[in-house]
Amino acid sequence: IETRQQELSDKTGNDSVYILFLGLDMPKEYFSGIATEHFFYTPSRLGQSMAGKIPLNANRETIEKWLDKFFALTTYEISCPVMRDATLAPANKTGLIISVLFDYGLTKEIEQAGWYEYFKTSCETRMIEVLNGSIFPGIKESILHQFSSTPLTIEKYSGNFQGAITGWGLGNKPIPAESRIPKIMNAVKTPIPGVFQAGQWTYSPSGLPISLLTGKIAADQVIKELGKCKRTDGG
Repeated sequence: IETRQQELSDKTGNDSVYILFLGLDMPKEYFSGIATEHFFYTPSRLGQSMAGKIPLNANRETIEKWLDKFFALTTYEISCPVMRDATLAPANKTGLIISVLFDYGLTKEIEQAGWYEYFKTSCETRMIEVLNGSIFPGIKESILHQFSSTPLTIEKYSGNFQGAITGWGLGNKPIPAESRIPKIMNAVKTPIPGVFQAGQWTYSPSGLPISLLTGKIAADQVIKELGKCKRTDGG
């Protein structure tokens, strides 16, 4: 167990997300005339790489300039739930869930520097300005309420390490999880006898399908081990 703890001590999580929630005084027909209920949108063809590297260990001015470029260039994942189910919003009102991949480390540095709440407010403003000036003209003037969550929010409420949504970062050397498809049965094993694991941290690369699959493998293994115990003790 101590060896395993040491192996994980310097490892990092993979992608996390910044999520903006908007309640809008606009009918769903406005949005259905533009896009589907769930889609990806990139406002510029320049590419996110043009924003430059994530400004870790940089001063506030440098970070703010990077954020301006980042939100103008990144890809937005946008969901409009009321387009799937009309009961999810009042008549002529619409809610949007707008997500972008975002770095946990940068968010943590901003929190430690003391301007986390301002950072959230300014990110919301940047996202709204970009979408209002491109795919959704008019949403800026139609906002009834808004709030956002960061990688730190995800970490706080889910307990998930670094707010990661896809398990271990691919840059870890080595990745501290099984990554060979033919060996996926090994992913559920732990250093503790009789204890099995499942979920996005047990296999890499990860996600919801792997979480479900490793859950099934772990459950099958538990049943198998219990069967051995019964045969051994005669029960």
